[in-house]
Amino acid sequence: MRFLPQRPLPHTLRWFGKALYIALLVVASVFIMINVHEIGHTVFARLLGDSSASYALYRLHPDGSIRCIGCNAYNPHRLSFFGNVIVPLGGVIFSQGLALALLWYKRKIKGGAPCGRVCAVLTVVCVSDAAFQVAQGLAANIGQQTGLTGVDIADFIWLVAGRAHIGHALLKAALAAALLVYLGWFIKTYRKPPIPA
Repeated sequence: MRFLPQRPLPHTLRWFGKALYIALLVVASVFIMINVHEIGHTVFARLLGDSSASYALYRLHPDGSIRCIGCNAYNPHRLSFFGNVIVPLGGVIFSQGLALALLWYKRKIKGGAPCGRVCAVLTVVCVSDAAFQVAQGLAANIGQQTGLTGVDIADFIWLVAGRAHIGHALLKAALAAALLVYLGWFIKTYRKPPIPA
């Protein structure tokens, strides 16, 4: 029996396949990052005094629709002032911990193989969490805030500014500068060749 010669896929079909693969990787990476982020809040809440803090992969409304993906719940009244300052940062601490672990893996193992593109996309998504969280804090109207809102960096700024009597604008500028330094360092380090074995 003669086999037909294999023909390469048309360029458009190959491009579509790659785009679909990347899109699925991004969706999976966002799902992983959100859950790591929310687990971070729960872990810090438990460590800092709220033994009732909980995490769920998802929660549903009574009608069956999705209420949240990667859900954490904790009681700020069970935490000290320090706990309430740290728990909002717990999510970004965990997501950046994963990003730094992936960076170490890429640098230690030539080209990040065998993880390759999967690790690269997950790394970008995790690092983007830091930028997203700080951007939310910078956009928040802290002057109008009267309590914890669940917006991580906004709550951090509100608590610290109130206790330390530091202006919101100064704290926002410091966080923006810290983010730029961190992202610059991360990108520079990510682009370096792997560490020789």
